[in-house]
Formats: sequence, structure tokens, C-alpha cells
Amino acid sequence: MIKHYSKFGSKFTQCSGITRLMDDLGRANHSDDENIIMLGGGNPALIPEAHEVFVNELKSLTSSKSIDQMLGFYDGPQGSEGFINALVEMFNANYDWGLNSSNIAITNGSQSSLFSLFNLYAGGYGRWQF
Repeated sequence: MIKHYSKFGSKFTQCSGITRLMDDLGRANHSDDENIIMLGGGNPALIPEAHEVFVNELKSLTSSKSIDQMLGFYDGPQGSEGFINALVEMFNANYDWGLNSSNIAITNGSQSSLFSLFNLYAGGYGRWQF
């Protein structure tokens, strides 16, 4: 079957370094080989102290009505207003950056954020035109 994709679709469906890395990591994570030492591919990494915080926060969410908002309702296109405001407050308190909510973008992880940034600032020109 011949597939006719757009320029973007053709580029997006090609094999890339990150897809190979994620495939290798997935196979290693599910291997029974006890000699594999998992070093990860950047993130996520299981950091015990962070893991404990995440688990405690999840327990807190599931024992309150806050989980209903997360699971049952859409946030605005920019993301959770409360989370964005908390980030603005934290960055300004710790780094004195003078940010406001329009300076924050929430994405579904580093790959989608880099994809968005690269296309925002470099997409549409030259050889990598989408």
C-alpha cells in the first residue's frame, strides 16, 4: 500500500535517533537479562526523593476532589491556570525573572516541547520545511 503523506507527514514518519533510543530503552526495560544496567536516555529517571514526593502528591489528589478536575475536565489551551501561576510565583521568587503567565508554556514532555520550539523558531524554512 502506497501512502501519500504531506511534507510534514513524510518527515514525521521517518525513523529518527530518538525513536531508536526509545525503542532500545523499552526493550531493555522489559528484558529479563540481569546484566543490563539501566542508565536511561535522559529523563525520566527514578530519583527516590522525587518519587516519594510524586507518590505523596498523587495520594493527596486521589483522597480529595482535586483528582476530578485532573481526570474529568479540560484545562484551557495553555494548561492548568493554577499550575502556571504556581510556576510563575516559584520562578520569580527563586530567580527574580519578572515572569507572568504569558511566559509559561506547558507541554506533554521534553520531546513535544522541543518539537514545538524548533517549529516555532526554525520550522518552515530551508530544507526542513514542514
